[in-house]
Amino acid sequence: MKMSWILTSIAACLVAATARAAEPLTLVEKGKSAYSIYHEPAAPDSVKEAAREIQTYVAKATGARLPLVTTFPDTPVIALGAHPQLQANGLSVEGIPLEGYRIVTKGKNLFIFGPDTLQRQYTPLGGFSRGTQNGVYTFLETVFGIRWLMPGDAGDVVPRAETVTLPPTDLTDAPDFRSRRLPYIRERDPKVQQWMRRNKLGYSILLVHGHQWHWFEPDVYDRAPEMFTLHKGKRIRPVNAASAWICTTNPKTIAHFRAVLKNVFAANPAMVMNSISPSDGSELWCECEQCTALDEKLPNGEVRHTRRIVAFYNAVTQAVSEVCPDKLLAGYVYAGYVDPPLDRTLRFHPNFYPVLGALFAYGPLAYRPDVRERLHACIDGWSAMTDHLSYYGFLPLLQPRGRFALPIPPERKLLKDLFPALKKARMCGIYIYGQDAWGHAAALNWVTARLLWRADADVDALCEEFYAQCYGKGGPAMSKLYGLLEDQTEKYIVNDRTATYHMQPKAIRAIYLPVYDELEAFYKQAHAAADTPETRRRLELFGMNMRGLYRVLEDYGWLKNRTDSVFYMPEPEFIQWVESQKASLYINPGAMAAGNRNLAAALRTPLTVAAYHDALPSAEPVRPFLLRYRNHLVLQANQDGEIRMDFSVRQTAKGGEMAYKVYDAKGTLVTSGMAAETKEVVFPARKGELFHVFLETSMLSVSVTNAAWAIDTQYSPWVAATVPRLHLVQKVTPLYFFVPKGVEKFTLGLFSTAPGETCAAVLYDPSNKPAARFDTSAKGEDSQTVAAGQSDGGFWKLDLVPAKTGVIDDVWIELGKEIPGYVSPDPANRLSVEIAK
Repeated sequence: MKMSWILTSIAACLVAATARAAEPLTLVEKGKSAYSIYHEPAAPDSVKEAAREIQTYVAKATGARLPLVTTFPDTPVIALGAHPQLQANGLSVEGIPLEGYRIVTKGKNLFIFGPDTLQRQYTPLGGFSRGTQNGVYTFLETVFGIRWLMPGDAGDVVPRAETVTLPPTDLTDAPDFRSRRLPYIRERDPKVQQWMRRNKLGYSILLVHGHQWHWFEPDVYDRAPEMFTLHKGKRIRPVNAASAWICTTNPKTIAHFRAVLKNVFAANPAMVMNSISPSDGSELWCECEQCTALDEKLPNGEVRHTRRIVAFYNAVTQAVSEVCPDKLLAGYVYAGYVDPPLDRTLRFHPNFYPVLGALFAYGPLAYRPDVRERLHACIDGWSAMTDHLSYYGFLPLLQPRGRFALPIPPERKLLKDLFPALKKARMCGIYIYGQDAWGHAAALNWVTARLLWRADADVDALCEEFYAQCYGKGGPAMSKLYGLLEDQTEKYIVNDRTATYHMQPKAIRAIYLPVYDELEAFYKQAHAAADTPETRRRLELFGMNMRGLYRVLEDYGWLKNRTDSVFYMPEPEFIQWVESQKASLYINPGAMAAGNRNLAAALRTPLTVAAYHDALPSAEPVRPFLLRYRNHLVLQANQDGEIRMDFSVRQTAKGGEMAYKVYDAKGTLVTSGMAAETKEVVFPARKGELFHVFLETSMLSVSVTNAAWAIDTQYSPWVAATVPRLHLVQKVTPLYFFVPKGVEKFTLGLFSTAPGETCAAVLYDPSNKPAARFDTSAKGEDSQTVAAGQSDGGFWKLDLVPAKTGVIDDVWIELGKEIPGYVSPDPANRLSVEIAK
């Protein structure tokens, strides 16, 4: 087979000059090549890697192995990066944009070069430039037809060719966006990082845009409450640094930012940019006269807060520029401050980089015409105020971490609408979510990566290219499968105005269930048509995710023992299969592999337990309660027979699935699985046998039969505080915990996100006398040291009740290290748990 460079494939960025007398370069002829690959001995690592990539993939494609050399040869050469021979041939890196490249033939030689940063060196704006490497990947793609569709060998597409020629060429190209980020694709995995480089993701500007008002911690409030938001006549003390809301017009606030950022930049000289974005979550806008004077009122009476945010961003940026003139700041325009101000004369400070996070258009919500119109108004409005605008968002439905990820399509209609608009707005950077289950998400990730380089590329052509390259003769059927999912998603979003951007149960039912048989039929057609081992393997990787879809639909009760389905698998086999795939890049079993990095440590820790079934003076019936996120339970069987656990999942706007794992005392897995609504889990046990149960969920009620049991309060840290705390939500019950003999005092803390969310509690000692009272209304936390006296030890009761103000929602309980960190909800089946000595 003979292969030549089809220049029209990159016509949008091609500048080609062909001398009449020039001859094409025969890079490989009948499996042999006269060429070597040259780079300077001290070339950047990215250039050295690029040289190895040419050597590897030319050999795979043609059988010819080109030698690597660091002395410029007299024989034909592919020369990479900057070196003296560039100037000798009238060439220069100068004028090529960062991350861009030039590919040019001179006589028999081929030069590929661009701006390259050395290892541990950065661009002026804190990023990297791998221009030469980007040019090499374009060369391999265009001349040899190579594609990297997904990480690892499964994603390589390498057409075979005995002879490869290249016409005389001069091509210069650079990305449309200076920052091209595709997060949530398991980007810490080395194989994924390599895929990202091969698909030219990167950034020559390091945009820092996280929620960053954490410099206003509760102790800052104690020194200067006037810097914090005024709400109903009262300055609000934050529960923690992550929840602070401030008075954005107070001069002390601006001065505090200036002082903090000056110190941060001084301590980190290489840092170019930092964020001053408001805290995420509930917005508590300051009601002082100076702040409200900046608000704008719409004809319908709606108040728009964006002018005060612009004023705040500009004031802080100006203050910081006076002490750090070469440093930059960034911040979101997002949530309740996402719409551009009505005052069209406003401009951002030149040292400020706004990031548009259009929350109202997250996921596929832009299928709705009114949402799409508002999104474009935001893009146009904010881009008129700055040359530094960036974009943050995602297109598919957001999948919950507590459930097997479901197959999602690229959403072509949305890609075609969004990316040209981002390019027209001269966006500086794009931070757009990918998906991490590569078996089904490779299409989305690959097409998005291509658009991040060339935003106005033909989306339909890219998708069809992916399906053809990935699935071979099965491509047409897979194109229909993905297209069907796109149609179903659009219908769901447009027809149900209550639908959110989360993969809720009703989304699963509306999108997947009605067309499940069609999806399976398209898959079977594709698999039957696939004619190479590589295409069959990729189809099987997709099929693994279809197996997860089948399991989710069955767990919801919408499919019943469809043993005729190619994706059916009995539950024990399915559990074993999921366990075998924990490290796979191609599926995301989510919480079906329940537990976190603390799971192994919990299993290794030897425990001493004792069950108590006697009546407590303070006992009262268990009230309905809800656990949140990750939890570890310890169970001890009351008698020979079976232990039964009943789970009930509370659905939220984000969905609401759960996953569980049960281990015996030796660390052997007994059972595991997932539940969408309710689940009864039964397993055999002998009297006194110990079990560990690990749960991951959004909100979950739990009851246990035939076992004494306790919940580990020190298993999973509360993210905002990075300390171990038990997390309850909305519904609470009294909790009983054991204080051993000899403990004279211990600490106990109760936490909430006041003032809206509060909780109170009464602590009773073993004789049922009140020992302490807790209330989070004032500060969002109440930690006390409790005298335990000289008792022989016993169970204490923490009775959680509503506070006088606010409502019970998220509640955290922290037990001090002086006592075991386990609590029992059921007083008739209490379990004391201590680390064995």
